[in-house]
Amino acid sequence: MYRLFIVMLLVCILQGCNMSEEKPIERIVLDLDAKEQCSSGAAFDSFDYVKLEMTPESMLTDIGKVLVGKNRIYVLPIRDARVFIFSKTGEYINSLKRGQGPGEVMFVSDMDIVNDELYVLDNYRVVRKYDSDGKYLGNVHSLEDYYCFSMKSIGGEMLFFDPYINKRSDYMLRVMSNNEVAGNYLGKEDNLSKVSFLHYNFCNQGYISWPLSDTIYQYVDKTTILPKYLVSFPDNSFFKLKNDKKYTGDDMCKFNQSKDYYRWLKDVVPYDEGLFLSFNYDKSYYVRYEDGNPTIYGRLLDGFPEIKRSSVGSFDNKLIYVYTAEELLEYKENDDTKKGNEKLVDICRTLSEDDNPVLFFMKL
Repeated sequence: MYRLFIVMLLVCILQGCNMSEEKPIERIVLDLDAKEQCSSGAAFDSFDYVKLEMTPESMLTDIGKVLVGKNRIYVLPIRDARVFIFSKTGEYINSLKRGQGPGEVMFVSDMDIVNDELYVLDNYRVVRKYDSDGKYLGNVHSLEDYYCFSMKSIGGEMLFFDPYINKRSDYMLRVMSNNEVAGNYLGKEDNLSKVSFLHYNFCNQGYISWPLSDTIYQYVDKTTILPKYLVSFPDNSFFKLKNDKKYTGDDMCKFNQSKDYYRWLKDVVPYDEGLFLSFNYDKSYYVRYEDGNPTIYGRLLDGFPEIKRSSVGSFDNKLIYVYTAEELLEYKENDDTKKGNEKLVDICRTLSEDDNPVLFFMKL
């Protein structure tokens, strides 16, 4: 045995391998009844905002994802699933055209920026490439045997995420390297096999998460994806119930409306001081996890309406949330205690109920 260990040690030295053990998964315990965890303040105290110009060609009823490039803002609606391109100050520039011709898209479910070029995932399995203003540059990937909803480029590899929409696949994550499959990871849970869900931002700065899992993973490289955090709640948690039976989409809708269970992890983003995430209970709650200690906030932002929607993206140590024009105007009109909110008044000054949603950039 001693000789075998010496041989293995020499091989590791010659090959430059790392013999250090993997760090154990870190547990984040969240409990709204724990007074030491709960803050009376808001999760964010400062923000920037951008109003998106509305023209006959750029009317947005909803927004699923937002990307910020060097000089452009890219907006992906949920219903009108193609990409709309705006300047950094919100002026409308262009949009991808729907159709089956060269450069046209059928249904864009996700997008990413790679070397200042726009990559879009169209029809669940084809990745098309455009310049920053939406000029078609060609196709990049074709996933003939793998339907997925989301994608992310990391270090030259492409990550494709399947939130249970592909019933023929047993894995949620596929990694592609040089147009070849590098590996399939994150096996699907049998009890959720009849469930599918929309999830746009599954990977932020290498951290992988989705609403139906209490585990946050870290992407190390194309062959290594490790569990990083386990988020734990009290007994009235969806994550403890989900192994009891096989669930359907209708069951998930009931859970989503319920105010009795901790559920739906979202908005997972690392930042300089720690980790940000949010979850649903009777409403949305927001968490800053720093130095091993969580702080739970019951409000997103003072002086603005509460929203249950997830963030639509992150950029430059900021999270991006969306308020509809109707939400902002109604809140300003009906909440007397907020009439003195100068920033809300300024945003609403030139806003009408039919205008496009407003992007809020919350500073972490």
